[in-house]
Amino acid sequence: MSSFGARVQPFLDPGAWRRRVRHPLSWMPDVPVEQVLASRQTWEAFMEASSVVDGRHDSERWQQRHSSFAICCVRVPAGALQPALDELRATLEDVPFLRLHPDSFLHIPIQELGFLKPYPKQRDEINEARLEEFASVARIPVGEYTPFELTLGPVNSFRDAPFLDVRDNGFLSRLHRRLLDVAIVPPNTRYAYLPHLTVGHYTREAAIGDLRERLLPFRETTFGSVTVSELVILTISTDEAYPEPEIVAHLPLATASTTTPFTSAPTARLPEIPDTVAPLDPPASAELAERLDDTGRS
Repeated sequence: MSSFGARVQPFLDPGAWRRRVRHPLSWMPDVPVEQVLASRQTWEAFMEASSVVDGRHDSERWQQRHSSFAICCVRVPAGALQPALDELRATLEDVPFLRLHPDSFLHIPIQELGFLKPYPKQRDEINEARLEEFASVARIPVGEYTPFELTLGPVNSFRDAPFLDVRDNGFLSRLHRRLLDVAIVPPNTRYAYLPHLTVGHYTREAAIGDLRERLLPFRETTFGSVTVSELVILTISTDEAYPEPEIVAHLPLATASTTTPFTSAPTARLPEIPDTVAPLDPPASAELAERLDDTGRS
């Protein structure tokens, strides 16, 4: 059956329609479950891929900006991921088409803000006044959340970058959506948001070879946990691959004395997810596929 036929078939089959409407609304996946499913499907897609592609952030277009790039993120100290991070790096260090990130570049992106320019002319450009305005406004929704814990691992991979999965009970996705609401110029998002921490970039298109076998031992590894008490806005110079990021704003989460409706309750127990995961609806699958092919990842 064609994909179109598969999508309209429940409406043609009264029995299928009745079976569908019997599901309560609570049956629909929530943010943490969707995140787990997306991470698993990303890995399954990588397992089926025959090659990797260039995922370096410092492309020729990046370098030609001669500027700094601003991003809102969670910084992750390398020490919180040891010793598993060093073991992973040792396993991957001689892969000829992989460049590993230094400790200073370890972060979980929340929202890309753009290239700093005195007079922005393109959608992905922002000036200092707009950046300061975003930071000022963003402190309000960010301050509605109390600190929460997130866990990093196991290892995973897009076609252009290996990364660590994030387990945070959906808090980063919620913060991402709140910051989209306050963005002065909403980013031109091409793919669904999936919290992740990249540990390197593939540097060219190449056959996967034994890469999967190198990553598989870390598919059951928890690398570490961190408590998120703030988001930061970083600027990264485009003149070199790994400059020291500069923190230009701190966005603290709520303190214990702050009244807030968004408390970080203990992580909810996720429902059991079968080893064989049913495909997402076609629109979500398309977003994931585009995410796997994207080569501009932080």
